[in-house]
Amino acid sequence: MSSREGGDLVIASVSDVGEDGQYFVYLLASKIGGTRYIGVTTDLVRRVHEHREELADGFTKKYNVAKLVYFEAHSDNWDDLYSQIAKV
Repeated sequence: MSSREGGDLVIASVSDVGEDGQYFVYLLASKIGGTRYIGVTTDLVRRVHEHREELADGFTKKYNVAKLVYFEAHSDNWDDLYSQIAKV
């Protein structure tokens, strides 16, 4: 996993896609107008749970970013992923 910090927005990415080729791009926030985080996962329910329960040390735990604001399901076309991230 890698991440890029830019002001109050962090973009994280993963290098694997699930067996069915589907992954989710999701946006978390600490509060309205607060810190935002963009992530990519193949298991959205598990990943949001990990953020909410602070199961991993990192950016979202440090800045209390755990509210799911938005998500989209995608196929294994990584060009789609990067074009969506570029719009943010």
